[in-house]
Amino acid sequence: MCVKKLARFMGCLLALASGFPAWAQGVRSFSFDNGALLDPGLIWSYERALASVDIDGSVVPSHWPRYAQKTLLCGAPDVTTIAGTTNPVLGIHVFGVGVTADNTTPAWVIYNVTQGKLQLHVGSVNGSVYSYNVAGSASKGSTPDLLKESIDGNANEAWTPRSATICHGFAVVLCNVSTKNADGLWRLDRVGLAVCNLANLSGPKNLWWRRHAVSDRLGTANDSNYVYGAGWALSGWWVRERDGQAPTEFWIAATDYRSHPQKDGGMYYVMPVRRSGLTTSDWVADKVFELPGRFSRPGKNVTHAHAAGLCGYGVDGILVLGSRGDSLYNNCNYTWTIEHASEYRAGATAKPGSYEWYAGGTAWAGPKLVNGFVGDPTDPVQLRRPGNQWVGVAPGPTDRTFLVGLDEVHQPVAVTQDMSGNPDELDYRGVYGIARSGIVPTHTDGSAVPGRFLSLQMHSARPNATDTAYVAQLAPSQFDTEHVYNQRIIYSPDGENWGQMWAHRENEQTRPVIGAGKVWVGSAGQNTGLGVRSTPIPATKLVRPLSIEPGGTNLVSTYASWGDPAPGVTVVPVTLPDGQSGMPPARGPAFLFINAPTSNATAVSYLGSIVLAPGLPSSTTTMTFRLWVRNAPASEQGVAGSLSLRLRLRSTDMNGTFGSTRVSGYAPQFEIPCSGEWVPITLSTNVAAWGGQSTNPWVELLVSTGSVANPCAFHMVLESVTQGSTLMYPSDAGSAGAGEQTGIAFEPSQSGDVTAIVAAMEPWYSWGTFGVDLTERPLFSLVSQDGSRAAVVMADATNQRLTLKAWSDGDYQSHNLASIPNIYWMQGSPILCGVTYQASTATLRLRGSVGGNEIGAAQIVLPGLDTADRLVFGDPTGQVITPLYVFGGKIDSSVWSASSIDATLRSLDMVPKGTCRADFDRNGFVNGIDYDLFAEAYESGNSEADIDENGFVNAIDYDLFADAFDAGC
Repeated sequence: MCVKKLARFMGCLLALASGFPAWAQGVRSFSFDNGALLDPGLIWSYERALASVDIDGSVVPSHWPRYAQKTLLCGAPDVTTIAGTTNPVLGIHVFGVGVTADNTTPAWVIYNVTQGKLQLHVGSVNGSVYSYNVAGSASKGSTPDLLKESIDGNANEAWTPRSATICHGFAVVLCNVSTKNADGLWRLDRVGLAVCNLANLSGPKNLWWRRHAVSDRLGTANDSNYVYGAGWALSGWWVRERDGQAPTEFWIAATDYRSHPQKDGGMYYVMPVRRSGLTTSDWVADKVFELPGRFSRPGKNVTHAHAAGLCGYGVDGILVLGSRGDSLYNNCNYTWTIEHASEYRAGATAKPGSYEWYAGGTAWAGPKLVNGFVGDPTDPVQLRRPGNQWVGVAPGPTDRTFLVGLDEVHQPVAVTQDMSGNPDELDYRGVYGIARSGIVPTHTDGSAVPGRFLSLQMHSARPNATDTAYVAQLAPSQFDTEHVYNQRIIYSPDGENWGQMWAHRENEQTRPVIGAGKVWVGSAGQNTGLGVRSTPIPATKLVRPLSIEPGGTNLVSTYASWGDPAPGVTVVPVTLPDGQSGMPPARGPAFLFINAPTSNATAVSYLGSIVLAPGLPSSTTTMTFRLWVRNAPASEQGVAGSLSLRLRLRSTDMNGTFGSTRVSGYAPQFEIPCSGEWVPITLSTNVAAWGGQSTNPWVELLVSTGSVANPCAFHMVLESVTQGSTLMYPSDAGSAGAGEQTGIAFEPSQSGDVTAIVAAMEPWYSWGTFGVDLTERPLFSLVSQDGSRAAVVMADATNQRLTLKAWSDGDYQSHNLASIPNIYWMQGSPILCGVTYQASTATLRLRGSVGGNEIGAAQIVLPGLDTADRLVFGDPTGQVITPLYVFGGKIDSSVWSASSIDATLRSLDMVPKGTCRADFDRNGFVNGIDYDLFAEAYESGNSEADIDENGFVNAIDYDLFADAFDAGC
């Protein structure tokens, strides 16, 4: 049985070679969103022999499909390069984008390092350009100077721009400030803030940029090579009330970010800027105030101030959240609070040797340590409680929360809890993360740890509102192949749901910003000469796509054991029948951990470990673990803490005992609610990177609580251990099964012409360029009716390309292939492809975008495909399966032009309307835009407004849409 629409359609279990009724040909669509939607003329086939467990823990019978978690797909980028910006070698940066005082006209701050220009572009890039000469001169040691053309220029100072922001007609730039000492030598030893009221751009040039404040001397060495500040040290502007209105007051929260030659301490500071009305340009910046708690570790080179953010506190106060990092045993977060913002520098005095830089007073509370640890690096217990050393920071998706971009962890983006109560311990909830199969040694010298992701830059489109979009940087670490040339930008329409939108081919220092309906990024150098580029805010789809996996063997043993508990921790195997806590989602071994410290002094953060698999096949290189954790309520165990459980999960080698320094597959901190819900956790590890072992290694999972004492009792149930980097589906310990076979069948066209367009994604916990079990993987195949010919689209992760191959009579034709190069496969990467076959010339053309790369093309000649009737996800036989999330696609009995395919890949129009009627624009979100679009279609009688699909647009359709809109999705 097959139907056109069914919200939770569980599969038409028909053979692909079955007959077809005489359906009309033309464009036919299919989509998956926790169910299947297929137009007439399409037949979906799905097979899996074994029962399984879905992502939410529910049991899925055999031959029933599974769907992934809610996943955001972004359309292919359409990149524009700004004329005149492509020649720099040292770089050209888009520091900030905003609007002028009229709240409408866009404006940009662009710093051209090579040409020595800091420019304000107003109206449009390359529109009205106000260019300022900052090129270094011999008299100042060739150091760039922002104020060289200003009335505030100083022969004994040189101001080098490091980051900037624009708020409604007012620009602030954070600079390195070099000064000339008594013997005439220049040294970079402080930071300063320069300001520009954009209303002054119509006046004399020497009044554009003004010297506002300079810190006291920060460095002790006579060294002109120091670097202070970065794109994230002044990440943007902040408001206390995020009401969506144009602000009459905004704040700067920033750090000194000492980065070269030593990371020897740091400070955090704030500055308010005010004006009299919502559209006036009479902005006035107040004094800079340095928050209490400047720290110094001279000669240690291990820790410095990263970034800071600000939100409202109490009735009219302020809370500042700051990050300190780059040292495992000194990574931490602080808060500062003040009850009344107007008293932000009450009792303060100007710091000696500074200019308008104030410190002291008694109005501020803090710094309060709320995450992480500062202490003894030789203490093995404390080594297991590192803090979140986030760098990127932006206002969160709800008021008084923060979004942070994490540094060198698998969870690039996380969100804080509501900061209204200034918690004693700060929890982070991950909203975007990717698993990596890399070794992560725990260094005791505080040095950086390789093999992880960075999200150093994060920008909000509207910091003064909660209904805002975001962009952030996604960068592999400096030890990864693609570090320099294939950085990603990730996008979120709401701060909660994120997707990869653009591989802009630069390095981590290049700041993405969002404004004027586009995302902008500069060029950090590396001799690429890519210049300033932009791409429209992407089309998005938020759905639960079909999950396809190759299967395998579950290596979890029924006799898995526990070991190495910390002092005072009890670990026992348990049976969890129905009734006590509900049947656990997984059916593997279960354990109970109990930690009941008598005081903070006796509390431990490390709890213990579980041996997941007593032995591994000799060919094992990568392994993937999946387990479920449940915080047992106090009513069951009597020791549950007042806080929800915080866990860190890590896998180690066979000698990974308490205090081990060989840790791989480091995972972020997970939040386990105290309500008794089961939480799934997945972790990958690279067994090959563990080093020599005398026997097959046992795999242990280490668990630690948060950074303060946390009495707890929790259950842990093991679901699966998989050989390889793919999360396989059999849930019973020791079970094995073949891959999930699926495909779309259609009637061959009379001409033989066909176009197939597919939207898919690499699973979050799966393969990629950096997996260690790399092979060419078939994504999907266009197969002839007799099964003798096929065109196969392959993921070639080893050679970083998307390949189009001919398949004939059971073999790939090695001479008949073409590829799209420069594609770094990464977990969570969107895969958007269009394949067109022109029967008269036997020409097969591929157009594709992977991971946010620009659309590329490939072409081969393949006679005999003029009776194609199947789109198979896998190889042409359906036997070799590549793990995929499939969103949907289109099949058409005609040849599409390249421009039509490209437009479809950018707009995501290959994914038709989902199961939610109220989501009229089909982007995964229900809001006022959907209602307005429906109303326009209804009033014009457009068939899109035919909600009940009876061929008529009338009041019944209006009522159905209104009911769906009220219900949401």
